[in-house]
Amino acid sequence: MNKKGQIVTWSIIALLILSYTNTNTQTTANPTNNENTWTQKTPLPHARGYLGVVASDNEIYAIGGRDTLVSDSIIISGTLVGYNEAYNPKTDKWTTKTPMPTPREDFAIAYYQNKIYCTGGIWSSISGKGALLTDTNEVYDIQTNTWSTKKPLPQALNGQQANVVEGQIYVIGGEDQKGKHLNDTFVYDPASDTWTTKAPMPFATSGYISTVHNNKIYIIGGVLAGCRIQIYDPQTDTWSTGSDLSPGDGVGTGSGVTSGIKVPVQIYALSDDGSNKIFDPISNNWTNGDSIPTIRRAFGSAVLDDMLYVVGGIVHTSRRVFIDR
Repeated sequence: MNKKGQIVTWSIIALLILSYTNTNTQTTANPTNNENTWTQKTPLPHARGYLGVVASDNEIYAIGGRDTLVSDSIIISGTLVGYNEAYNPKTDKWTTKTPMPTPREDFAIAYYQNKIYCTGGIWSSISGKGALLTDTNEVYDIQTNTWSTKKPLPQALNGQQANVVEGQIYVIGGEDQKGKHLNDTFVYDPASDTWTTKAPMPFATSGYISTVHNNKIYIIGGVLAGCRIQIYDPQTDTWSTGSDLSPGDGVGTGSGVTSGIKVPVQIYALSDDGSNKIFDPISNNWTNGDSIPTIRRAFGSAVLDDMLYVVGGIVHTSRRVFIDR
């Protein structure tokens, strides 16, 4: 039986999104499972929640987060970490990389041209004063296994997401140090190391999920925005809306989009209640996917080779909360 405060070892979980015309198609991650099913893979070396997860060209990276101890569903301690670990789906193995210089949680993460950009987040907390946010913008070079510091965000944020469109990194919304939910659209140019500001979101939000399809950024749910889908077109610098989720549908933890190469294009919206909502951007309709087997919150997710990976997080039981990996 698990003792109070113990960190429990679970597994990385991968959602297999296989061919819609041949459910027996084999993949390196799971050659026996059918489409839209889940399978467990090698656990994350360091269990934690509120981490950043992103896919490179051939690996999944899990960076930062909080290594939290809990007792009877109450967080009793927690250490912000800079762990940097890479998962290879072909070998089902993790490799430890150079850690992020500024340990933090709830930051934005994006991959572009063999580099991983980690911006903003919570870097410390003071008893009685809450979390301290940062505007730090640190970049990991996969080829050299080194970190560098770039021009910071225009302001310190947490609860924001980052997405890449045509070589530009879009950091949208989030929450500021005073707890205000924002609708700002900040754009970072890696080539010039500069930030610019674009058209704001119609509805301010943080803690949402997001992804890119057809060079448009989909912002789904989040605090204050409810079940809305807000869609940003960088080419025209304009916002529009998609088909909202039904009221009461859980959403706001993880997401991913399939490529349209091996399977049809679909956007996956995952929630901490285990639900898996699937949005078809062509028909503008929602359907239900196979639920996450291990219900958890504060996990990370990424799509690689048309498979959706859910990594880490905090697992609830009837009596306690545990860190998942």
